[in-house]
Order: sequence, then structure tokens, then C-alpha cells
Amino acid sequence: MVSSKDMDVTTSTGIAAYVKFIVSLCFCEEHQLGYDPSMTWCSENKYWIIKCPGRTPDNDDEQSATYYARDLVFVADHLFGRHTRGFYASADPELVDQPDTFIKDAWPHAERGSEDTSRNELAILQDIVQQLEKRGIDTKGYVRPVRGGTVRLDDNHDDDTDIVLDPVVGDIEAAHPRMGTIAENDETNASTLPAELAAGRGKDDEACAIDDSSRVEVIPYRVHRRLALKPIGKPLYALSSPYELIIVLADAMTAHSKILNLCGYLHRDISTNNILAIEVDGRVRGVLIDFDCAIKVGSQRRVRAERTGTPSFMSINNLRNSSVERSELDDWESLLYVVFWLGVHGVSEEEQSSYQAFIEGKYKTDKDFKPPLYAWENGSFEEVADSKERCLANPERFTSSVLDHFKEGPND
Repeated sequence: MVSSKDMDVTTSTGIAAYVKFIVSLCFCEEHQLGYDPSMTWCSENKYWIIKCPGRTPDNDDEQSATYYARDLVFVADHLFGRHTRGFYASADPELVDQPDTFIKDAWPHAERGSEDTSRNELAILQDIVQQLEKRGIDTKGYVRPVRGGTVRLDDNHDDDTDIVLDPVVGDIEAAHPRMGTIAENDETNASTLPAELAAGRGKDDEACAIDDSSRVEVIPYRVHRRLALKPIGKPLYALSSPYELIIVLADAMTAHSKILNLCGYLHRDISTNNILAIEVDGRVRGVLIDFDCAIKVGSQRRVRAERTGTPSFMSINNLRNSSVERSELDDWESLLYVVFWLGVHGVSEEEQSSYQAFIEGKYKTDKDFKPPLYAWENGSFEEVADSKERCLANPERFTSSVLDHFKEGPND
């Protein structure tokens, strides 16, 4: 946690510092307190009014569009990470209960002052769709951007961490001289920091990490971006059978391969949250979403070493942050962990609720009980990697650690 210096209110200096803090807080501008002028709640109609930036696949105009949404359908409220929020929305307030657009609101990493679009999800999605359509490929099974860009506080300022934290950066650096931008050869490197800081996000976040092969910014530079996307998908737990799950996963990874082989982008964040089910021509299909961690790869499929993804689903190579370049094999390994995870926890919402009730019952009788795959969800990067290696060490260990728990629950 980044904080100010301690204030000892038993001393005159401490009292003065505390009073200064309270007075400064009272005079903060609204955006420094977290207020977002581009998203407001209409209490009369009980819906969110959301302004989405104006870049579209056809032009770069700066005219934002207005969308209307009832409630949050996804939120990652973690101390570290992209703080992603999602809304089902409509451009017509009369159709707010019949949404056709997904609004993604997040704070991804960005290169300060750079025009590089290689890590910009909007630019990546636009490029993917354009390349696939040029090849005559039906893009109904792919996420398509309607519009999006960086949220602006006013005509002159993008909403980013510099705007929010600029008044206090000096105080933070003075209070924590070892923090800031840490070079690889510095005495204070990524390995000395908590995993959440070194990765740039909390262990349960769905966010991608920063490139800690070169440096670690303890206060990373992030920009506030908002995208309007189609189609609207359903989470995996909304599927009605394992057969539908197989279809959805197969479709998503087929798209993954085409995006890599034809467009040159490696996704790098395969997880249960990033594969959705959609309906195309009356049948269930799968769609791969969230390209915040995606990266353009060369003809040799070489990607710089960079820890990305959600720990429960990250490959062992990724978790260990090894110098071996990431490849599609890391994403396919992540898919295996998705299958293992769903097999143990259940696919449907009802199965997951039953499993959770079963685990809570176990805890009541055994305080030291550790559920299957416990370390995958609660361990550090190294602990998750160690647990996965043990699970996959041999067929017997895999059976006892994973497969035997596929049926475990109150209905077993």
C-alpha cells in the first residue's frame, strides 16, 4: 500500500500535517476523489448514462456517444489492477432493458506519451476484424468494437493516473524513496516486492501485468479507457450442459488460433472470464474477449517474457516469469486449467453454489481443510506454479489432485 508519512498527532508537527491533510482533502477537485463526469446515475429513470469516446472503426472523430445501462454486470474491485467494469447497454434509453452493446470501462497500462497502439485494445480489435473480413471470414463469432477510446475529463485532459495522482506523487516519493521506477539492475527489483505490486495488479484481478522484465513502476501509468463492444455474451456458468461448454471452448480457441495465425496477435489471458457464450444463427457459439493483454507477435512467434493473466489460469512458465518467450502453448495450457477449474468448481451457477456450500460445510468441521486447487486461488505466483507442477507430475497425482474432485460435492 502506498501511503503518506506517519502523522503523530501527539506532536505539533504531526497535528499540523494532519490538519493540512484534512484541509487538502476538502479542496480536492472532483476527479481526484474518483468522480467520473462521463458516467452519471439517473435516479429518476434508474439507469446509468454513459458517455463513450468517439473513435469508431470508420473514423477518428472525437464525438462521444451516449449509452444507457441498468446495472453493473461485471466488476473487478481490487486494490491493484485495471478496475474493469462492464455494463449491458443500449444507445436508446427506451431500449435500456433490451441491451445490445457491452460497455467495458477499465484502466489498462499504457506507455506514457506514446502513440504506439500495440497495447491499445480498441486498435487491436479493429485490426483483427479488418484483417479477418479482408480474408472473407465471418466475424459474427468475434468481439467487434463499435467505438471507444480514452475517457476525457474535459477538452484538454485525458483521465489518467498522472491527472489523479500528480499533486501527491512528490509526497509519495519522499515518504517512500525506494519506490518509483525500478530498473532491472537496481538493488530494489521486482523480486523484493509483494507479488501484487511486482505484477501491477492483485492476484485475483483479471488484469495483465506490466513488463517487469525491464522495469517495475510501483505506481504504474494507466489510462482510463472505455469501449462499446458487440455482441453481448453470456458467462460460462449460464450454459445449460457440458456439451455446450465444449462447443463454446472449442469456438473460442478456434478464434484464438485464427487471430494468431492470420492477424498476428497472441491473447495471453485465457480464463473463465474471458470466454463467453453467444447465439449465432440459432446455435450456441463461443467468443474470446478482453484483448488488453494481447500483443503483436513476429513471424517467429517470439514474445518478450512478461507475466500476464490471472494466476489460477496462467501457465507455469508464465507464473515463474521465466526468460522463455511466451507462445500459443502458454494459452493452450491456460485452457487446460480452465477445464480443470470448471470440473472441480462446477460449470453452472447452481453447481458452483452447491460446491461453495459443500466447502463451507467442510470448513465448519475442519478449520484446517484446504479445498481442491486452493493454492491456485490463494497462493503467490511461485506457490501457484508449484501446486500446478505437483498436480501434473504424473497420472496418479493428477487423478488424486484434480480428477477425483470433479464429482465431489453434496450431490455425489
